[in-house]
Amino acid sequence: MIKLEEISRIFRINLRLLIHFEEENLFSPISIDPENNTKYYTNNLLHRLQKILLYQSHGLRLNEIREIIGLRFDNEDNEIKDNEEIIIQLIDIHTKRIQEESSTMWKSDELEELQQALSQINSLIYEEYEDCEENQ
Repeated sequence: MIKLEEISRIFRINLRLLIHFEEENLFSPISIDPENNTKYYTNNLLHRLQKILLYQSHGLRLNEIREIIGLRFDNEDNEIKDNEEIIIQLIDIHTKRIQEESSTMWKSDELEELQQALSQINSLIYEEYEDCEENQ
């Protein structure tokens, strides 16, 4: 088990950001020490957090990330689910958002930016799918 402070140090990110992710229900502790309220997390959380940060760096919103994480991980122990349908669902999530946002946009350069972001996200998703296939 690992503490949030250690995760912050490993990833070199602000502890407040990790606390915010926890508050947004992107992950939760596996146990809490009743004596000092120290929260402990599984080592599998490191992989999960890596994906959260990756998705965030590509412009996904926390609610979208939460939905993806719910599809990709078993929330009980942060184990990765292997499921081909995840890829289709992820693409649907992002396509729907791009369509919703593009319908309210006035500038074509903003639409182009969104389309490029969608293309990058789709590439990442397919890479993950291929990695899952190779590991099976």
